Amino acid sequence: GIVSAQSTAVLRDYLERTINQGQPIGAFMGKERRVGGKTGTAQKVDPVLGGYSSDKYIASVVALYPVENPQVTIFIKVEDPRAGQYYGGPVTTPLLKSLLGEMFTYMDSQVYAERYLEKSKVVVPEIRGKSADEAKKILEDINLNIKIEGNSSKVINME
Repeated sequence: GIVSAQSTAVLRDYLERTINQGQPIGAFMGKERRVGGKTGTAQKVDPVLGGYSSDKYIASVVALYPVENPQVTIFIKVEDPRAGQYYGGPVTTPLLKSLLGEMFTYMDSQVYAERYLEKSKVVVPEIRGKSADEAKKILEDINLNIKIEGNSSKVINME
């Protein structure tokens, strides 16, 4: 891979600690959700004078959920936030918390469970002891992706 598993684990830990400074952003309806993210603040370019504007900003936040195995990425960008409030955290955190609240409500609902969770259950055939090519064909025939690691001629383990 491009980035090691250890490096991505360190990055996810950093993103979780960063977004949860103060009140945990993932705390919702009595459940602690592991959300990671980073806010940002950027000065806009002044098209007349050139260079950066001293009073025009972009506030942003990117968030990942769940941080341990991200399935959802959220990006919020606010151009020219109201005067006095232009840093990414204070401007975007209320928006992110509101959006996460809506998302968690939906993800906890029966509609979500029926639509996504029940249909995603798959019985994976036993492929230990089979050749890599044999295993690949069996899994691809039922529309599963396969990742082969190592150089053994047979499948030793399934995860």
